[in-house]
Amino acid sequence: AIPSGNSVMAANLLYLFIIFDNKEWKEKAITLAKNLSEILIKYPTSFGNWACVLIDQAAIINELVVIGKGFESVRDELLQNFIPNKVLQSAEVSGEVGFPLLQNKDIISEPLIYLCRNYTCKLPNKDVKVILEEIEKTIKINHNYNI
Repeated sequence: AIPSGNSVMAANLLYLFIIFDNKEWKEKAITLAKNLSEILIKYPTSFGNWACVLIDQAAIINELVVIGKGFESVRDELLQNFIPNKVLQSAEVSGEVGFPLLQNKDIISEPLIYLCRNYTCKLPNKDVKVILEEIEKTIKINHNYNI
């Protein structure tokens, strides 16, 4: 089935809300979903993309930042893994104007990975495996299932 344009737009608004920290976009996405909540509950299998939007509103979003010279290889290694509910930003330098997740990050000679939630970041790490293990721990704690 083809997802509705409104469900795609709601998903985009939720994603871009995190990229730009624009709370108005999140509220618009929530309003769109609320307007359909009755029919979504009645016919859940007919609205798969809307279900994803609802999950994204309820789930913990993994905000991943890869920053530093040569970030591309680390970013690509991260992207080879299934990481549910994620937003990923990467850059060579910290402080890219207009991108809150890229602000105030340490830069060293090699890329660092920051795992953040609600713009609060854990200490950075160079190892993709360590970041993936941290994400997996959170998933198990919050959802009580193994990935």
